[in-house]
Amino acid sequence: MKTLYSRHLKHWFILAISICSISFRSIAQTQPLPQTLPYSQNFNDFDGSATVNYPVGIQGWVVATNAPTTDGRLDAPLANRQLTTNGSAAETNAGIYDFKGKIGLACNSSNTFAIALALNSSKVTAAEKLRVSFDGMIIRNTFGTSTNNIINGLIIQYRVGSSGDFKSLGNSVQNGNTVQTSGTNGVDLIKSSFLLPAECNGQAILQLRWTLKLVSGTTGEQPSFAIDNIFVATDGTTPPSAFTGYKISTKNIILSNNTTTYATNILDGVTRTQKLDEYGGASTDFVGNTNGYFATYKDARNVWYLIDPAGYKFYSIGINTIVPQSNGANPINLIKNIFANTIGNFSDESYTSMPYCVRLNLGYTFRTTSALRKTLYDNNITPVFDADFVTYCTDQVNSQITADRIVDKNLLGYFSDNELPIANPFNSKLVDKWLDVTNYGGQAVADVNANYQAVVAWMKSRHGGILTATNSADQAEWPGQVADRYYKICRDAIKARDPNHLFIGSRLHQDLANRYQFEAAGKYVDVLSVNNYNVWSKAQLDARYDVWEQYTGKPFMVTEFYAQADDSGLPNDSGAGFTVKTQQDRADFYEHYTMEMLKRKWNVGFQYFKLNDDPAKNNKGLINTSNEFWQPMKISFTKIAQDIYELRRFLIFNEQTLDVTTAVNDGVKKASQFAMQIFPNPASDYLNIQISDFKGKNGKITIYDFSGRMVYQQYVLTNSNKNIFKINLNSRLTNGVYVVEFSGNGGFKREKLLIQ
Repeated sequence: MKTLYSRHLKHWFILAISICSISFRSIAQTQPLPQTLPYSQNFNDFDGSATVNYPVGIQGWVVATNAPTTDGRLDAPLANRQLTTNGSAAETNAGIYDFKGKIGLACNSSNTFAIALALNSSKVTAAEKLRVSFDGMIIRNTFGTSTNNIINGLIIQYRVGSSGDFKSLGNSVQNGNTVQTSGTNGVDLIKSSFLLPAECNGQAILQLRWTLKLVSGTTGEQPSFAIDNIFVATDGTTPPSAFTGYKISTKNIILSNNTTTYATNILDGVTRTQKLDEYGGASTDFVGNTNGYFATYKDARNVWYLIDPAGYKFYSIGINTIVPQSNGANPINLIKNIFANTIGNFSDESYTSMPYCVRLNLGYTFRTTSALRKTLYDNNITPVFDADFVTYCTDQVNSQITADRIVDKNLLGYFSDNELPIANPFNSKLVDKWLDVTNYGGQAVADVNANYQAVVAWMKSRHGGILTATNSADQAEWPGQVADRYYKICRDAIKARDPNHLFIGSRLHQDLANRYQFEAAGKYVDVLSVNNYNVWSKAQLDARYDVWEQYTGKPFMVTEFYAQADDSGLPNDSGAGFTVKTQQDRADFYEHYTMEMLKRKWNVGFQYFKLNDDPAKNNKGLINTSNEFWQPMKISFTKIAQDIYELRRFLIFNEQTLDVTTAVNDGVKKASQFAMQIFPNPASDYLNIQISDFKGKNGKITIYDFSGRMVYQQYVLTNSNKNIFKINLNSRLTNGVYVVEFSGNGGFKREKLLIQ
């Protein structure tokens, strides 16, 4: 089992890769870390305090040691410029300022400054258009007075890469006749928006830069400007709205046949989008990954997660049956646009550009190796006690798991089968099926069959050497014997061939509160997978979840669920999902069902069944037979998925971050948890570590290099809700990549640090 516990801090190599785009050719100016798209940044955390620093991805620069020109200086930066906090319109000096809720700058005859932002646009295709939007405004302006005739303008520039001159992109606001010499209010605000040239698409490093140009005038002081609400995305993407908190309400939904009404929880208030890494993990929650493939992890609050290959917490949001679309649409783009991050079961396995799963069908195909085995399988006897099953699984695994699969970082893991009959069927008992000699073709055939011999030997061992009628205990426990044999053989074969990836079970579907089959599965799988149907209410769902968590000791994924609706016009006369009346009912069921999963600390993902409706049959899909999304389902899927990491924290702990900062910054304050910020970052001579809202007294600061070796440790005593600890880096640490950890009171926070 590839479980990573928080104390394991080795092999931080992925950190070095994540910042490999930084140029180390000069220490005079720092290249900010490229941020993923879409990118959104406001400056609500700029409160004038001494601890405010540039957000990750943004850096202040000195462009020239003389005044702005009429065209705007395009020169490469000369040096860094430190952020000046607690700025206002009263400032007469040049610099880059925290203007309380905004970031801004002022130049003079001796300095031209700029505010730079680095982005990674590598996933923006040539056919797409990239747009940058921001608010530009004036802070200080004395134009029009008897001593000042200078007009400056705020401009935006760009360059591809991290060297060379910049190019002009466009003009924003310029100072006019509104005089302001105190306060921090923005004057003459303009909402600016520019399409970036095509050369900006598909770039590992794209830099934008805000600076000033001279419009006219020669006498007097120069004005100051500010920017806020930066948003960079492909054209047509909607910027996030202010997040004011999740809201959950309850409505009653009645099934299609009017027989049952269910109380159903629905979600509102989702207005922000989580910042994600390349796999769909939470790019604000780095914990590390020792092997570079998907793994499992339990955090300090006993919450299970998957960990993606880059080392970030990952919750799998999957959709089953991702296949080519009849209208030629790219299904990968379709599911990414609603924030799915995993290609689920029954999908075209040529789709490997995002996290995906592979199903091996070991038990299912073994039934085809003889007529008797097929007969047994069809009667709920999976012939796992046949000696040939071991070699068969080994051969199949070695054949199906290619060398490319073994090193594919997008592969989440392997299902051994789907809905194998190893549990008590819905209307009978598994052990009685195994003991029924007619299923083998008579007593003589049964007596020499390894599967019949196994069940008889087990029964006799429990009943004093006598084969007797089964009792309730026999009926409950036999599925565990079958499951133990099955999962061990599958696990051994899979791990021998591919030790890198997860074994994610066999998608159990029957007798889903039977502790014995789950105990057996938990001994061998890394993640339990269950197709969980016929339950809706919280009580029904929790009754099953409680068993899975108590008896497996492993995290679980729900790998099938759906509801279908009458208003689809399809028969809906088959399948295991509920039938409701309308598409809105389907969407409400989806929200309720997924939120009940997200409340469980042991749940690490789900796979919705499925992408497309079954033509002329069932309304199971997110997309109808006209190749269009069912809009209520699309809205609800997106609502749950777009901020799922914060939503999960809210549903488990009733905690939510009510600010609107969406840039990558793990220093954002979180309710009932302490927060950590480190600055400056990159650092050279010293490092400040700010701890906020820490409820304990004693804490520990530890710094690790990228190999996981501890290089610095300090115990600290806290006595207030805001503490800053300064570490002198001179002679302590060499240039490179490090991880800074603060731990205490049962929790921890980590941040990446670059020293140069």
